[in-house]
Amino acid sequence: MRLGSKLAGMVATGAVAVVCGVAAAGEDPASVSMVDLLANEERYVARVIEVVGYLHVDTSLYLTKEHAEAFDGLSAVLVSDTSEGDITSSPCIGSYVRVRGKLIETDPQSYVLVDVNQIFQPSTNSFCWKRP
Repeated sequence: MRLGSKLAGMVATGAVAVVCGVAAAGEDPASVSMVDLLANEERYVARVIEVVGYLHVDTSLYLTKEHAEAFDGLSAVLVSDTSEGDITSSPCIGSYVRVRGKLIETDPQSYVLVDVNQIFQPSTNSFCWKRP
């Protein structure tokens, strides 16, 4: 567990993202809160998951907007973008989104969401990005 007492404090103050699951073609994603993902990333390696967080221009999914503004990397997971930067130029950036992808470990204790096919924006109740 990487976050220790800091994570416990966020849970105690109610900073928990709730995720609504939507089935992927052929595989049901695990609906995961951002807090659970950050505390137990190894549990979700090689699994398709859906998680809600704040998507920053650096294509990291942060626990909150405040964590993104502080570039708090311990409160984020990287979202793999295409080589063209499709996600960074989408309307998803700078908002809370639901991302579906497969979590992989790139280095010890370094995780990335890959194979992202769509990003949903709850505030508009629509997809703000889909892989072409």
